[in-house]
Amino acid sequence: MSTKERKLEHIDIVVNENVQSRESTLLENVRLIHNPLPEHDLGHVDISKDFCGYILSAPLVITGITGGHPEAEKINDAISKVVNKFNIAMGVGSQRAAIENPDLVHSFSIVRENAPNAFLIANIGVAQLNKGYGIKEFTKAIDMIKANAIAIHVNPGQEAYQDEGDTDFSDLISKIEEINDELNIPIIIKEVGNGLNKEIVKELRSIGIKCFDTAGLGGTDWIKTESIRSRKKHGIALKEPGKLADFWGNPTALAIIETRTSAPDSYIIGSGGIRDGLD
Repeated sequence: MSTKERKLEHIDIVVNENVQSRESTLLENVRLIHNPLPEHDLGHVDISKDFCGYILSAPLVITGITGGHPEAEKINDAISKVVNKFNIAMGVGSQRAAIENPDLVHSFSIVRENAPNAFLIANIGVAQLNKGYGIKEFTKAIDMIKANAIAIHVNPGQEAYQDEGDTDFSDLISKIEEINDELNIPIIIKEVGNGLNKEIVKELRSIGIKCFDTAGLGGTDWIKTESIRSRKKHGIALKEPGKLADFWGNPTALAIIETRTSAPDSYIIGSGGIRDGLD
């Protein structure tokens, strides 16, 4: 199956099936300390935020969702218009499909057309570094949307349960370091729903990575999504995760805390099951 068709299947499943993890993000256990005497004027509160040297009008990032199919282009078209209007940041989904097939480039490049001044994040999967991807492919992804940063998504859970998953995750940190040394824009290490942890963040920070997207457990579950996709195609999941699908990972609240603990001077996107303003 082509990467293009897989993108369409992912969209269909996420829209029409229950792919939310039954586990909590643990964000409901987080309490902000109320200050009864703040010594500030509420009318002068500034919610703008520095992100990788760019000033966002609010501390919001719509992290990478999709691209690589005409239907996906409609989604990126709509989101990028919102991003442009409110001056927030946006990431695209994995750009592998367009690197393999230039006919799909516009499903990604449309975001820069609609948001000429926005902070945009390109996206390549880390497993591709063990399949021949290098600085050439990263440069193509960046140039495709004139990106301000590039996410390397780390998704061993998803790949393990995808029928055609790329499961060689060996010796990747050294390859990330090589790419980071050659690029002149930030790399964001991005999970996809199973969460970062303090050990790996500490190691990545030691090689110069300063941006992290936690993507913790509690939101869209890609182990679950790939299992549903496999059942739809074969009648049974070829790699059945059972109950593991719902609970495998680091809940979002913990992933954020562990990332900040290990990288106190870094930019952190606290994602994973963010459903409302209280989260």
